[in-house]
Amino acid sequence: MSSSIIIYPIYLAGGIGDILRAALSFYVFAKRHNIPFYFDFSAIPGLRNCFEYPKFDYNSNYNPIVHIEFVGGFATRDNQVIQQIYDRILNEPANYRITSNIFGFESWQDISASLSTFPLKPSKQVEERIQEIINEKNYISVHIRCGDVYMSNKSAQYCLTDRRISLNLAFIDDFLEKVMPLVENSNKTVIVHCDNDIFKDLLRKKTSFFTILNLKIQHSALRPETSGDNTGYIDTIAEFYILTRASTIIQYNYSGFSHWASVLGGNELLYFEEHDNLRWTSS
Repeated sequence: MSSSIIIYPIYLAGGIGDILRAALSFYVFAKRHNIPFYFDFSAIPGLRNCFEYPKFDYNSNYNPIVHIEFVGGFATRDNQVIQQIYDRILNEPANYRITSNIFGFESWQDISASLSTFPLKPSKQVEERIQEIINEKNYISVHIRCGDVYMSNKSAQYCLTDRRISLNLAFIDDFLEKVMPLVENSNKTVIVHCDNDIFKDLLRKKTSFFTILNLKIQHSALRPETSGDNTGYIDTIAEFYILTRASTIIQYNYSGFSHWASVLGGNELLYFEEHDNLRWTSS
């Protein structure tokens, strides 16, 4: 009898960037020790149709289910909790269902080397949505994360405090002052990705230079306002994979969404805002 690892995201444990950074780290460990690796999106039903992934069959596996929740942020390999988790998986056979947004305990080099076999892929529905959104194959993506407080779909209390920018006309000018010198002489389409419709409208009034995606963005850690409405999840994951396929991602302010899109896509990431997470993946 051997162990299995099941990545089990839940609401309020983070968005797709948070899910991926932990899943990639645990995947490196699973691959190193030949441990079967699965995903279970049953706690966030909206994401189940967004990916192709190895599914764990609870009906045919009778090993005990052990749920581990380890959330927070950054943890090095010598972190006591990580060591305890690893020791338990290796020495106490069970099906370990892991909810985590932690990373740092596996090296960036090992994660990078494992990307080609990472088993989470966009679903057919997401791929079809990408084709509806964009025809370009060679483009630059500019990502700005305004914060959940500005999103129309707010169903969790913490959205009220998640404010990444001060949304006004002066901010639009600052955005253009920083971004335009990097893209104005490019012969590539420049796509702007943003989680806020007000920002998009203000930017359109200022300039017609950019291709601005007009999607229904749903933070993947939040419950949709309407039960069974999957549109926001499909659009959000489609936009994520559009970012992974850009030749360059320009990150106006830090976001795990575009950071981990660049990790998964292996594309160039330019940024204005220093962040410990970025320094870790460039080491």
